[in-house]
Amino acid sequence: MEVLLASSVAATAGVAVLLLFGLLLIFLLLRARLDLFERSLGALAREVREALSRPAPPPIELPEVDLAPLEARLAEVRRLLDVLAERLDLVAAEVSLERSVRLHEMIERRFRGLGYESIRILSDLAAIGEEPAQVNVEATKGGTTRKGYVVIDKGRVVDEKLSSSYEVFP
Repeated sequence: MEVLLASSVAATAGVAVLLLFGLLLIFLLLRARLDLFERSLGALAREVREALSRPAPPPIELPEVDLAPLEARLAEVRRLLDVLAERLDLVAAEVSLERSVRLHEMIERRFRGLGYESIRILSDLAAIGEEPAQVNVEATKGGTTRKGYVVIDKGRVVDEKLSSSYEVFP
């Protein structure tokens, strides 16, 4: 029993020695890291002191600029741009109206040439953007009303499709 007790005490003492050795090793590693940090901090402090001891660069002096003429000129440019925008809007409206009138007259000529008496355009011609475009129409021939569409491409009627109501509803 004494042998068992002696070996248990020896084992405990060995563990304690190992634990103390580990703690000593950790302490030494932390101390080395702390020394390295202190050296870096000292170097940084020296750099800051040197930077503070240097004379400050002279301030940059900018010449004063009178902005009043520039602002007046900008106001004039804004006014001219507004006038130009108004004129462009008027021209765009006239061009759109002229195009709509031309398309309307072209469609009417086409159907009058085919013998239709009354031609009614159901689509908004001013809203036609890219061509080819489809325009809905209603036309009367021989007392029969026909509905359908015409296809406009490159400023011309290239196709038409009209059906009478009795063809749709027998």
